[in-house]
Amino acid sequence: MERSVSTIIIFLLLLPISAHAEVMDKEPSLQFNFIWGIGGSIATLLCARYKPKFLPLITLLPLFYFYALWEEINDPHVGPQILREAGEFYIHSAYALGISVISCIPIGLLWFWWYKQHNKLI
Repeated sequence: MERSVSTIIIFLLLLPISAHAEVMDKEPSLQFNFIWGIGGSIATLLCARYKPKFLPLITLLPLFYFYALWEEINDPHVGPQILREAGEFYIHSAYALGISVISCIPIGLLWFWWYKQHNKLI
């Protein structure tokens, strides 16, 4: 009985050593980021062009996604591990895709305004 208790105690003490997981196992993949970035940009652009009143509703979901991703990248403990495991391209693409969603808002609104002005002249 004493031997089995000591074995269990040693096993429990060594358990955190064997439960090592990489940071990128818990982070979204690069392909998933591209799906969110391209899909969010297209949805934001088309919403700003055709239905600008729904723009806050459509834009919030991709922006919250990229905000959460940027928070993970800028975390002092997780960020360097993401850089080490995924590389610079992952981090640069996360920023670029989030900025593309944001930049589609004024582009779509300008497209909407131009189309409205152009149809007034005809």
